[in-house]
Amino acid sequence: MKKSGNSLLFFGSKKCISCLCLEEKVLRQGIPKDEIVYLDINIDHEVFSAFGVRVVPTLMITSQTSGEVKRLVGDVPVAELKQFLRYK
Repeated sequence: MKKSGNSLLFFGSKKCISCLCLEEKVLRQGIPKDEIVYLDINIDHEVFSAFGVRVVPTLMITSQTSGEVKRLVGDVPVAELKQFLRYK
C-alpha cells in the first residue's frame, strides 16, 4: 500500500465466516496486517454507509487524490483477488 500511496480498506465482521476466509487470503498474498484498514460493520456502520458498502466482505482500494480506485465484493477466488490487489 505505502509504495503507491493507496490504502486497502477491508469492510467485514469478525463474526462472518466469508470475511475471515477473505482476510486470510489477503494476508497470504503478502499484504502486512498493519497496511489493512479493517472496518467492522458492528462498530463502524456509519463508515459503511458513507462508502456505500452493502455486503461483507468488501475490499476497497482508495487513493488520497482520487478516492475509490477499485472495489471487490464477496469471498472471491485467489486469482481474482491477486488481480484486484495489483491496483494497490
